[in-house]
Amino acid sequence: MNCPICGAEQMSGKAECSGCGAVLPVRTFFGPALLLTFFWFPPLGMVALVYSVKTRRLLKQGRFSNAADSSRKTKRWCRAAFFTGLIWGVFYLSRVIAGGFSHY
Repeated sequence: MNCPICGAEQMSGKAECSGCGAVLPVRTFFGPALLLTFFWFPPLGMVALVYSVKTRRLLKQGRFSNAADSSRKTKRWCRAAFFTGLIWGVFYLSRVIAGGFSHY
């Protein structure tokens, strides 16, 4: 990731630019976490939602380094919820198509 102000290369996890000292934007991933919780795979979506709210709280407190770490964890849980839901959905659909649940 490059700094949007000076263009300096940044290491992931840094909340401040090493070149100009500007505070880099931190995403909360609140929208994706909320959608994953309600429509895709709720167990892992809830974990992502908790980390998303934590990120928002840390940003309001001005703790940008901790917020960047929490944002990375939110993104990780969003991905885990998406891919777990995808695998589960493909498995379930394959069982339905194959007639594996026809006796229920």
